[in-house]
Amino acid sequence: SKESRLQDLLEALALALSQADRLLAQYRFQRAQAEARKLGGLLKDAERRREELKVELSSQVLEVERSRADMEELLQHNSRLQRDSEEHQALKGAYNTLLNRFNETERLLKEVQAAHVSLTKQTDTLKKNHEALQLQQNKTASLLQEREEEIRSLNSDLQKKNGEIS
Repeated sequence: SKESRLQDLLEALALALSQADRLLAQYRFQRAQAEARKLGGLLKDAERRREELKVELSSQVLEVERSRADMEELLQHNSRLQRDSEEHQALKGAYNTLLNRFNETERLLKEVQAAHVSLTKQTDTLKKNHEALQLQQNKTASLLQEREEEIRSLNSDLQKKNGEIS
């Protein structure tokens, strides 16, 4: 009958709709699963990338700290070099002062040595003159003594002759 056929068709249609709804739900579920897997993959990629960036950031922070420490060490070294340079300049000034004093002392020493040589020559000349004068004095004293003896002898002779005459 027509009603029964219509009823069969309605049931078939209801069954087809039910299957279509089930298939559509199954498709949506599969798509949702695929989307969830895709999102899960993206999340894992994002997590992995976040970890990589965290490691890279940590490495860069470490490098910045090392650079800061290196810079601090360089600044301290620079300060030491500055102090050494100032000390070097002070020592250089002291050295130049001492060198000037040394040169002046050396010049004065040469003058004193030249004066010493001159005075030594004068002393030698005076000693020679003294010796010559001493010899001359000795000769003169000896000659004077001889003359005095002669005068005494002549006086004695003269007194004898005066005594004979008177």
